[in-house]
Amino acid sequence: MIELVPGDNAVVLFARSDDDLPDPDVVDELRMTAYERAGAADLGASEAAHDLLNLAQVMADGVLGAAAWEGLLATRRFVDRWRASHRSEPLPSAEAATSQALRAADIAGYSVEGEAGVRAATRESNGWSVTVDLSDGRCVRITLDPAGSVADVQRVET
Repeated sequence: MIELVPGDNAVVLFARSDDDLPDPDVVDELRMTAYERAGAADLGASEAAHDLLNLAQVMADGVLGAAAWEGLLATRRFVDRWRASHRSEPLPSAEAATSQALRAADIAGYSVEGEAGVRAATRESNGWSVTVDLSDGRCVRITLDPAGSVADVQRVET
């Protein structure tokens, strides 16, 4: 798990080995982008920053223009390497996506035990989006790549 903005945004990678995980340069770039985006919508290229915060989608489709990757060279290399080595079957159903999303939320520190409830599980063009109401009144949105190998977990306002 990479906590991009403590208490707000984390990325969970379901990697086959530690060698598949990002190096410290990637983590630093992602955190810097996340803080820019959280601090003010007009810092940096907001569309690129938004896409990078939804890392699961970026890793699934890899479609970002060259300008979006400016200053994020380590991250781009990591995403390209991940996409090349993590080709697997897509999650077959909303139930499977929900199960993986709840697992990612739990890893990111959001308790999904007890009264947590799935508000929505939606198939997107490049993966899944699952919104969960937590028992403590908070809400998180988990964006999954098609195979469920990357999850972007964001706390959202209810």
